[in-house]
Amino acid sequence: MQKNKHSIIALAALVCLIGLFVYTHLAKTNYLTATKLLRFSYVVKNESARLVEESRFTAVLPMQIKGIQTIESITSSYEYQISKSDEQLIEFPLKNITPYSSKIIDLTLVVNLSNKPKSDSAKPAEYLASQKYIEMDSTEIKELAAQLKGNTATETANNIHQWLVNNVTPSSYTADSKGAAYLINNKTGDCTEFMYAFIALARANGVPARGISGFWIPGDSSLINAADYHDWAEFYDGDRWVLVDSSKNIFDESYSNYIYVNFLNHDERSNRYSSDSKYLTISN
Repeated sequence: MQKNKHSIIALAALVCLIGLFVYTHLAKTNYLTATKLLRFSYVVKNESARLVEESRFTAVLPMQIKGIQTIESITSSYEYQISKSDEQLIEFPLKNITPYSSKIIDLTLVVNLSNKPKSDSAKPAEYLASQKYIEMDSTEIKELAAQLKGNTATETANNIHQWLVNNVTPSSYTADSKGAAYLINNKTGDCTEFMYAFIALARANGVPARGISGFWIPGDSSLINAADYHDWAEFYDGDRWVLVDSSKNIFDESYSNYIYVNFLNHDERSNRYSSDSKYLTISN
């Protein structure tokens, strides 16, 4: 009886240890899921004195990233169709927009997110070159990058992040991109300049890095307007892409607050919405 009692105690202790390990592992990785409700309200306005009989309004949707980010549902006040090329687009065929009139299109998305870094098929070597706004070959960026180089990709990235947080003052949003060198020389910039500076300093140290455009949504839902559009960066640590948003002092955390719309694989991000008619203007 005493032997059985000891066995039960030992088994219970083992179960507790296993449970503690699992809990600690989950707490450390924090790979939780979240659901965000995004609401858009677009105003399509005919600025001309002529009838626009047929036109097409197109908006960019958040990306579908397997296991990371998926659109669960789409609700629209107007008929639409989904198309996908380099980006996922929602298209609204518009008819008979009378002179000087407006049409409001309401769009609601339910997006499921995973709170973890991404591992995708992108080749890290493609994210090491100098580009417009990512002037990694400039003297000021080379000199600063050398000072911030660490023993590993993660240490280097964290050194860059901390330098940006401690030395740069965030500014309000500006429509024109200024680039990495501008931020480093002037010690100020918006989220786009923070992103470019991080990428340039990382690449100058041989660490693959790329830019992301999308939305930062810390709550469960948000009415999205132009001011909510946000840019941040990722670096490759040898195994996964790690989120860095130095303008908000975020490093490798809060993944489920970020909704990915597109990767900045080119010099500049694409338009969030557009119309194929020169007579129509779109606002959000």
